[in-house]
Amino acid sequence: MGYIWAGKLIQRDIQMESRKITAIRAKGILAPLAQPHHTASGTVSEAQLVLFEIDCDDITGCSYIFAYSPLMLRPMVTFAQSLSDILAGETLDPAHLFDALQTRFRILGTTGLVGAVLGGVDMALWDAFAKSKGEPLVRLLGGRARPVPVYESMGMLEPDETARQTDAAKANGVTAFKVKAGHREWFRDVETANILRQSAGDEADILFDYNQAFAPIEAIRRLQMLEEFRLGWIEEPVAAADLDGHAAVRAATSIPVQSGENWWSPAAMKRAFAAGACDYAMIDAMRIGGVTGWLRAAAIADAHKVPLSTHFFPEVSVHLMCVTPTAHLIEWLDVSSTVMCEPLEIRDGCVSPCAEPGIGVAFDRDAVARYQVA
Repeated sequence: MGYIWAGKLIQRDIQMESRKITAIRAKGILAPLAQPHHTASGTVSEAQLVLFEIDCDDITGCSYIFAYSPLMLRPMVTFAQSLSDILAGETLDPAHLFDALQTRFRILGTTGLVGAVLGGVDMALWDAFAKSKGEPLVRLLGGRARPVPVYESMGMLEPDETARQTDAAKANGVTAFKVKAGHREWFRDVETANILRQSAGDEADILFDYNQAFAPIEAIRRLQMLEEFRLGWIEEPVAAADLDGHAAVRAATSIPVQSGENWWSPAAMKRAFAAGACDYAMIDAMRIGGVTGWLRAAAIADAHKVPLSTHFFPEVSVHLMCVTPTAHLIEWLDVSSTVMCEPLEIRDGCVSPCAEPGIGVAFDRDAVARYQVA
């Protein structure tokens, strides 16, 4: 028999799992970033992570999510741990449990804190499931491990720092570079594009992220001044929920529009595609619904022939990109290496899935103890 994901049948035998979930443990971490990340919405100087460990008899599944605010760490940890009472004794069957939890919290809603934690739980369950089969996740899903190209994800930087970080990434073989834009003064966006193009080179992909900074009319005005720099995409030029605004920007500029990191479900992706809101899609493994949600979203992107890139969580995302038909680029923004036993590394401008069973997330106990706050 095969295994169903994203509405498709993978032709390989996978025995039903007999292991039971025994406990869910979560910890809140505040770990310093090597480089503060400046955006149009503010500055992130610490990795605000919730770490998950789900015990399933003799194995443990691991994952992490990004909390975006230290204020969210404790409530996320509390909610995650409370799910032990719901899931203890359940069979390790990630897709079934995903649907069960979505149904259970349907009235409350599965966005925000709830959706983030459910995404983390799903990723940890798939890690445990892959470990139980003795395979890396990519193989479990019927794929083949391969190097996937990354784009260097930088913040809102001064010109000399933009050039320095670009040069450092180029030394690792990276050929795609993203910066946060949306400065108060429009001419600084032009200056940033010019510096980035000069630093990256004529053949590189240079990408802009406005982080929802503008109303459509202002986004259009700015982008028309940037067309000469041949940007590979403009990410979230207007509010993420403003699908009509995204479509208006898309119609008014030659620069492709990227969106998706704030989609909380595959259904949200469908709505964006129906509205003509983007040329490219970028999904966040935490928000889209973990591995299960990603696989369903990847099938939608495939049906619409939309290139799919990632947001955060490269450890699990690289496995998923290897089974995503329209895979494009993986975001490289290191928020997790401080607490990882074996951090993921760029080689020749790419990252590759781990070769060991699971998704490749294992926590450094000493680092976790040092930075744990919840």
